Order: sequence, then C-alpha cells, then structure tokens
Amino acid sequence: MVIYTRTNGGTIAESDLPLIQASMDEAKAFYQRNTFSRHNTNYSYLVIRDYRNIVGEHGTIPPWVVEPDLRARGYRDDQFDGVIVVAPGSGAYMWGGWILRTAGYCQSGWFGRAHMPWFVVHEYGHVIDWHFEALGYPNYPHNHPGVNRELIGVCGPDWDVNADICRRWSHWLELGRNARSRWGRLAFTRDADQDGLPDNDPRFVMDEARLGSRTDSRDSDGDGLSDLGEVMAGILNASNPRNADTDRDGVRDGSDRYPLYPLATNAPFRRLTIEAPLSSRTLLGSYYYMDTRTPVSLYINWDSNYLHIVIRTPFTSPPPTRIHVHTDNNNDGLFHGSDNYHLIFNTQTRTLERQVLCDANVPAPDDFIERPLNEPIRTRIILDRSQTTVRIAIPRNSAYGLDLQSGEQIGIRIVFDGWAHMFEPTTYFRFTLTQ
Repeated sequence: MVIYTRTNGGTIAESDLPLIQASMDEAKAFYQRNTFSRHNTNYSYLVIRDYRNIVGEHGTIPPWVVEPDLRARGYRDDQFDGVIVVAPGSGAYMWGGWILRTAGYCQSGWFGRAHMPWFVVHEYGHVIDWHFEALGYPNYPHNHPGVNRELIGVCGPDWDVNADICRRWSHWLELGRNARSRWGRLAFTRDADQDGLPDNDPRFVMDEARLGSRTDSRDSDGDGLSDLGEVMAGILNASNPRNADTDRDGVRDGSDRYPLYPLATNAPFRRLTIEAPLSSRTLLGSYYYMDTRTPVSLYINWDSNYLHIVIRTPFTSPPPTRIHVHTDNNNDGLFHGSDNYHLIFNTQTRTLERQVLCDANVPAPDDFIERPLNEPIRTRIILDRSQTTVRIAIPRNSAYGLDLQSGEQIGIRIVFDGWAHMFEPTTYFRFTLTQ
C-alpha cells in the first residue's frame, strides 16, 4: 500500500495512518473469512510525505504517475501482486493495467475509519478479478453484479455481494498452484484438526490461538457449527467458537440460522391495524450492529392483506432523521427480479418520504433501476422521550413478489440515516411467514 499524505487533493494527518492500517486489517479479515481461509493478503506500507501533484480530474491517480515513486525507492518488477494507493482527494478506482509489470493496481481516498475498509474490499476485488481473468478464468464474478448477475447469489449490495462472490468462487488456490500464475503463492500452515483454520500463524488475522478455539477439535464448543463455520457466521463477524449459543437466544449456534442475532425468524399470522398495540404484535428480537448497547426492536406479523412491521429504537440525541427499510419480497436478493422495495421514513416530518421499486430485470451493465412505487403503504411514526417507533403496513402485491402466504420467505434490511445498519452492513435478515 502506498499512502500519499500531501497531494493537490488535500492532506492525510499522521494520526490517521494507524487508522488506515486498521482498515486494511479489516479488509484482510474479510477476505480470509469469506474465502474459507483460502485467500490471505499480506500488506506492506510505503508512506510518502513529500507533496505530490498527482490527483487528476474526478480523483484519478494513474499507475504511471505512481510507478516512478516506487522505482526511486528500489521496488522491482514482479515484487508485488497488487498495489493499492491511498491519497487525499483520490476517488475509488481500479485501473485495467499493471504497475511494476505484473501487479494489479487500484486507488482509494481516505474516507475515514468507518468507510475505508469497504472501499479497499471493493477495489481490491477488481484486482482479484483482473488476476483471474489474466489466468484464464474470465467467469470470476464482477462485483458490479449487473454485468454478470447470473453468477450472483441471494445477497444485498456492497459488502454482501462481495462476500457472496468470495464464498461462491471455488478456484482460490489456482492463484498459487497454477503454473501460469504470476500472482500469489501457496502457503502452508499447521492445521492439526483440519478444520480450515490455522492453529497459530501470525500471517493470518484469525487463527485458533487468537480465537481461543481448540486445535484438536473441529467444533470446539460442540454446538454443531465447526470452528470455521463460526468464523464465517457473518460476513464481518464470527460467532464464538467457545460458546454454544453466541447470541444467547436459546438456540445452539449449529441450529441457529443467525448465530449473531438474538432474533426469531418466524413471523406469525395476526390480524392487526396500524394502531394495534405492541403487546398484540410479535417481537422477533432486538439487535443493533452499530452499537449493541442500544438495540433496535423488530416486530413482524402478517395477514391476508398486509405485512406488518414495527421498528422501535431507543432515544438518541439527535434521533435518526431517516430510517431506510429495504424488503426483498421474493427472497432472491437485490440483483434478481422486480421485487425489492426501498422505503424511506422521515422521523422529523413523520412521513413516508420516498418509496421506490428496485428493478433488476434490466439489461447489463445496470445492477438495477429504481422505479416509482405508488403502494398505499400505511405508516405511523411516533417520537417520545425514550423511543422512536415506526409502524408500517405494506399491502399485498403479488406483481412485486409480496404474496402474503404461509411459508413465504422475505428479506429485510434496516438502515438509519443511510449508513448505520441494524444487521451486518448491507445484509438482509430473512424471515418466514407462518400460521
């Protein structure tokens, strides 16, 4: 990684450098976790503090303006598999060419600790795509799904689609063992119980020693979920391989669809009005990924006419201005079909501010197109001193996948002010309508 601290695009403070490295560690953990520990990235860092006038129009930094800085410091052809540049004023791009002859190249700005890992994961994903294509695997899924949606599974955008690509791809080891590959190498590590996790290896972000799991058992806590399965319980987080019920919801991790979330996944039939008290509704559970100290409560029921949802958040100062609710009515992910709703509720005006249909039945390269949605959705937003409560009744519409029948599975994503996620970022929580 090359970090420019002073460019014509601005400056990066010295105090931000450890945060950039922490962001890279998170990106590294993402790839280890979601590739079944088959892809491990080792970074080295070069910080250039001299001023550089290198940021072009739209934040571009071409590889040919960076390469002289690398060669001046003794870096050689073929020394790296990839080069990531971080600079103030930089946009986030992957270039379709090489630097230092064979290294893939991408760039990113410094977008803060909360956002930087995502940009690295996404742009580095393009570098991996380039490596596999050059190696003769053109079907590595592009992480702009509209290009190859037939290769994309049931997932949400951004973090989730990148995790889906990693988990579905089966040729990770080819970068190291294919004789034609110029990128990566096979690395061997001790794995006494052959569960897919290194026993104790500082080259990795996660191993049995740091997780506290056993090296003589594939399932340290005997809950039916292997230690590797615990690591992969979420796309960004692991369940606890030393606790048979990580989320303490009474369901052992091996039998729990969501070991990280203490929520039930069955939404029972119940005839309700928008004013129906919470005591008459079904609380699936409470959780908040961004801050577990202030969990969000989620109530879901259904009847033959409406899907009933209540979101209740503890009071914060200020309370969230906009609450985004995304539903995947056909439970087929964001990038398939014409069945994904995006509803935006404004807590200040106490209105449904916007409703759109995300239509993925569109030609490449578009991921989807937002179309106006004019459903008679009933809402009531209540703010008091202790809670913000959003009540929603979404009408049945089979044309958009919302059939409201027993056994139907639906996904939901809940996001506060566009960035604070109830569940792991950009992932759906999937529930089943039951009698």
